[in-house]
Amino acid sequence: MDIGFVDDPHADVDARYRWSHILIPGELKSNPLDDKAPNAWLDLGRYAREVFAAQPSRRFFLGFTLCGSRMRLWEFDRLGGIASESFDINEAIRVRGTWVLVAEQRAAWIRPYYRHRR
Repeated sequence: MDIGFVDDPHADVDARYRWSHILIPGELKSNPLDDKAPNAWLDLGRYAREVFAAQPSRRFFLGFTLCGSRMRLWEFDRLGGIASESFDINEAIRVRGTWVLVAEQRAAWIRPYYRHRR
């Protein structure tokens, strides 16, 4: 994984994390032409498999691909993923902060449900 967001206020550049710590994975490519299925898309799909395997109570998560200055936002659930249209990040500079805030508000964890028998 090239880049990811984790829930750790003490994270630094050299820290190593397990898939169980990843909140939002991302795939970086330098070439804008890599924004297609055989390249960045399949890499992010593999990350989805790893996140769901390591976090069994996770219902969905957000991810992104950044190819050159072209970004695509993704939402994965246990059935698959759906992506936004590709857009130029130089024209949409406020997307990152807003998107991370939405991810925190929509906690993607399955809440335990217990039913008491009478």
